[in-house]
Amino acid sequence: MAKGPPPKRHHWWPKSHQRIWTATDGSIACVRREADGSFNEFRTKPNNIAVVGRLNSALAEAGVRTERLEEFFDHHVEADAAPILARLGDPAVGPPLWSQRFNLAPAARRKLALDGFRAPGVPELLPMSAAEKTIVAAFVASMLVRVPTYKEVLRSPALFGSLVDAAGGELLVDGEKLKVELDRLQERVILHHLREYARSMRNMTWFVAESDCDAEFLFSDAPVITAEYGAHEDIDLSFPISPTRTLLMTRKFVSPFTDALRVMRCARKVVNFYNKLVVMNAESSVFSRGRPPVAFIRRYLGQRVLRVSTGINVAPADAPLDAIGPAPLFSGMQVRQVERGAPRS
Repeated sequence: MAKGPPPKRHHWWPKSHQRIWTATDGSIACVRREADGSFNEFRTKPNNIAVVGRLNSALAEAGVRTERLEEFFDHHVEADAAPILARLGDPAVGPPLWSQRFNLAPAARRKLALDGFRAPGVPELLPMSAAEKTIVAAFVASMLVRVPTYKEVLRSPALFGSLVDAAGGELLVDGEKLKVELDRLQERVILHHLREYARSMRNMTWFVAESDCDAEFLFSDAPVITAEYGAHEDIDLSFPISPTRTLLMTRKFVSPFTDALRVMRCARKVVNFYNKLVVMNAESSVFSRGRPPVAFIRRYLGQRVLRVSTGINVAPADAPLDAIGPAPLFSGMQVRQVERGAPRS
């Protein structure tokens, strides 16, 4: 079969994951802050949102563009993760399994209850193999390096000089060769960070927070929330899997389960807490399955933005684009904070 033309419209939020957030009519709700500061609320199909023309294309040679980075995300990250995320995100597809292997102490249950979680002594578990955890970790890591704001940092004046130095000063005399080399280096930076973040996430303990009320979790154009944001003291990272479930990661505990994730049902205050973090960290857009809380989003959108710091440490020159590891263990997320005013009380 002949290979079709490369994609020109690159979805930084994969459509396979967007489908988990669609309503019965196949649409997703979006609240977007426009360039003039106004807010636009609308519903549309996944094909029309979270898309940027040639976001991950690069110059392979003068005048010739390659889509290999976008194809890598599509074929080696998104495709592998899609069925696992569908099972984790939908209680009807992947119902929790009851287990008798571990009983949570009453004191621990009381502490969780004060935080808004309900964790019965006999835990609810979702099956998750080590191989599946590696795949999902790569997907969550890709949502750090695939979003447009990450590429904007790579193209910023602050990093331009460092990339030029890494490309070789002699290339300055040849503008076209410099562009090709800079694009190649940016690909290496992205893949290097993808591997580091995925390795770090894979080595954390994971839980699933499931909404035990009618409130839904929100998604945004910066959906990965790190510990530096000031989230729950025991949680290092959170990522919304679906409107009913959010993935929580921590380095502070070691789970007794090696082949499953514990499900902790949560009250409305927990859903609102994580939604506030997602909205405050958003660049311009927030998404939901049901009717979005427009007033809540208008109040908090972009009030405190944290972005992953980008460096110019790159993967080895001979590292194939379709290899996700191995990489040195990443000790923690590095962030840069952009203050955009304190939220109104």
